[in-house]
Amino acid sequence: AAMFFLVVTLARPQWGRYAEPVTRRGIDVVIILDVSDSMRAEDVTPDRMTRARALAADLVGRLEGNRIGLVAAAGSAYVQCPLTLDISAVRLFLDILEIGDVPDAGSDLGAALRVGLDAFPQDTGGRRVIVLISDGEDHEGAAEGALAEAVEAGVVIYTVGVGTPAGGPLPLPSREGGMGGYKKDARGRVVTTRMNPEVLASLAEAG
Repeated sequence: AAMFFLVVTLARPQWGRYAEPVTRRGIDVVIILDVSDSMRAEDVTPDRMTRARALAADLVGRLEGNRIGLVAAAGSAYVQCPLTLDISAVRLFLDILEIGDVPDAGSDLGAALRVGLDAFPQDTGGRRVIVLISDGEDHEGAAEGALAEAVEAGVVIYTVGVGTPAGGPLPLPSREGGMGGYKKDARGRVVTTRMNPEVLASLAEAG
């Protein structure tokens, strides 16, 4: 009996509950997702938007433990989901994000980057990252100013290109929800939309 209780004592059994503070240090990541009309193109399977959403979802799954935010971008941009540790919430907002959710048509990467920068708290330090998932089309050409602001703020920018340099025709949605043909120019020629890897590479290299 003495030997038994000696073994139990050496094992240091414990019971009950107690609180122990845990310090976790992560990074803040804002994912900017291009939802402009050009993301309807089907030069990647099944289309650019579906592929971009899948890439974003995979990234979110790998970033558990870090704060993640989501920005929707086209001719303007807005914060779809503020920075949060709740991965389920980010995935929910990502699942419901569609082309056309941003009312302003076109593609303005400068506006997207500025909204992404504003999504970070101004009074906190730590590493901050923007991940831009886009085909690289930029109708406004005003990304350089926003890029300079990001560099000055110490925000790192990564870009993920969706689409192909050869591109493809731009599908038009029908009123019934399907495809209603392809967009044409004033001469009746089918408009081709192409991924612009040069723009995305320059943003990533500078940022």
